[in-house]
Amino acid sequence: MESVPKDRPNALPVSQASNEHRPLEEKSIESISFRTDSTKPVNFREADATKVREVQQNGVSRIEAFSRLFGRTHPVAITLYFCILAVSVAFSLDQSTTAAYDVYATGAFNRQSYIGTIEIVEAIIVAVSKPFIAKICDVFSRQTAYILILVSYVIGYIVVATSTSAAALCVGRVISSTGQSGFDLITDIIVGDLSPLQWRGFTSAMTSFPFLFLPFVGSKIQASLCTGNTDECWRWGFGMFCIIAPVLVSPIIITLFYADRQAKKAGELSFAASRLEAKKAQEAQTMQVQRSSLNNRFTTFGRLLDEIDIIGLLLLALGFALILLPFSLARDADGGWSNRSMIAMIVCGFVILGLFIIWDVKYANYPLLNKRVWHNKTFISAVIIDIFYMVSGNVRSTYYTTWVYVIKPWNNYEWGNFVAITTVTLTLFGLLAGLYHRIFHRYKALQLFGLSLRVLALGLTYWAVGSNASAAALVFSQLLNGMGGAMSVVGTRVASQASVPHQDLASIISQLALWTRLGSSVGSAISSSMYTNTYRANLLREGLTAEQATIFYGSGTKARAQFAWGSETREAGIRAFTKTIRPMFLTALCLSVIPLLAGLVMPNYYLGRTQNVVDGTTNGGAVIDEFQNERHRGNDGAVDRVDHQQSWLQRQWQKR
Repeated sequence: MESVPKDRPNALPVSQASNEHRPLEEKSIESISFRTDSTKPVNFREADATKVREVQQNGVSRIEAFSRLFGRTHPVAITLYFCILAVSVAFSLDQSTTAAYDVYATGAFNRQSYIGTIEIVEAIIVAVSKPFIAKICDVFSRQTAYILILVSYVIGYIVVATSTSAAALCVGRVISSTGQSGFDLITDIIVGDLSPLQWRGFTSAMTSFPFLFLPFVGSKIQASLCTGNTDECWRWGFGMFCIIAPVLVSPIIITLFYADRQAKKAGELSFAASRLEAKKAQEAQTMQVQRSSLNNRFTTFGRLLDEIDIIGLLLLALGFALILLPFSLARDADGGWSNRSMIAMIVCGFVILGLFIIWDVKYANYPLLNKRVWHNKTFISAVIIDIFYMVSGNVRSTYYTTWVYVIKPWNNYEWGNFVAITTVTLTLFGLLAGLYHRIFHRYKALQLFGLSLRVLALGLTYWAVGSNASAAALVFSQLLNGMGGAMSVVGTRVASQASVPHQDLASIISQLALWTRLGSSVGSAISSSMYTNTYRANLLREGLTAEQATIFYGSGTKARAQFAWGSETREAGIRAFTKTIRPMFLTALCLSVIPLLAGLVMPNYYLGRTQNVVDGTTNGGAVIDEFQNERHRGNDGAVDRVDHQQSWLQRQWQKR
């Protein structure tokens, strides 16, 4: 094989064997070492993290080139930070207002029970879309994924704002939620790309910084739009994001495309800058990167579908949908649970989940249940924590704000501020948790404390009903829930990302999101089933007429408008709603103990300057020794790596 021509522009690949950057003309392609056998394709079913790192994909190489070329203080890097903030503002304003619009929109169609159905379908569709979005990030680029998500988001809200039926509303919300969660996912991936572990928690929490003030702005917006006009205001509320999102998201797309162009000019995106392209060149015995023809692009798209395990994702989504949707739909179906279609859906759902397991274990080339993910103790712990965090959270929260809207005489602005408490608390204590990680370089103790707080919060929620449902008790339960959630979520996020090489970052973020969103769909299904199967009966038991019961069951906003505070009808409706929702609170409390138990076995990685703890590289791909500091060396001068990975308490115990 010939060496690189001397007139070729310099490129700065990262050597596999050292952390030195060497000009490409000093090395032939043969000098780039690969620890795996280049004549054999990597078996992604059995591959561990080390082998997978040898086939780093284009999107990962592009973002590593950004870190090498611009660092953290270059004007382009600073511009990117502000662009990330702009995306966060768009996402935060959406999250701060649309939950209220959902209540108004479903109430306008007399379909308040659809809130649970919408959340189930949203959670399932959003969950299975995340691996696809993550793979777009890896195979193509982060900015390409942003473009696709922006289009989905805008189309979804156009459908919602112009909907003339509850069915159209549901379809639009599902489409828009895919875009909504996509912004969150891609932003998390980019933050993980650019930040070292010691700052990962803080920088991730910084993307939620707008939540500190936007929920109160959002309360003002929705109150001004909807006071006296709850039947139509939600159309403007959803529709305005068709303008806001493109304006705030476009800058990050432009910045990333510009950075790519500059990286190409500097040689940072040559084939040697990508381990995958270098491996292809080595196997093809050529120094040229193969240009994509139309056929190659179709092949790439087919490979993309294979890599995201499209068949497995579809089986998983269909299985969960068939199992969970009957819990929301049975009450309104002819004959209820005696309707054979409800039972058939559940049976088919479990059969399809069985087919999913068989497919993924036996036949998928890139299974969701691959070895390096499901043999990863950290990831398994994170999945258990987050699944049951979301199940318990959604069992509590799906109808919680609607219940508060009915039982309290608060105006729309006051109610909006109450809804915002959890979001603001999650943001504030997420930032504080990130600073804790930076100072102490650990996360486990804080995470366990947060999970304990959350159990306390759900216990208070269960207690604060009826005569105990004072404003102080309701607000304090929201505060504790937000504090505990922040400490847990930031810890889980950092731990799971630390446990994989950079190539697997997008995949691990999306897979964690996949399983936690499916967990949220289970929580929504549980609460929706309780609501649809007990609320109307409780209303009738309290002496309401069938017409009055239909109003309360279909729309809390209309019930508030028609039945004055303190009236016998309103009080009867409140008692019925409380009898319906309190079992949800008890269920959530019991489930919240499981994340605390899982947190006890979560590893406690040292959070240092590396991008992850697997391959010891910086965000630009250069290898560094995290343990060079003399205070981590033993008496013989050797680095005491084991001691450094232990907690302060463990080291003190061993000194005894």
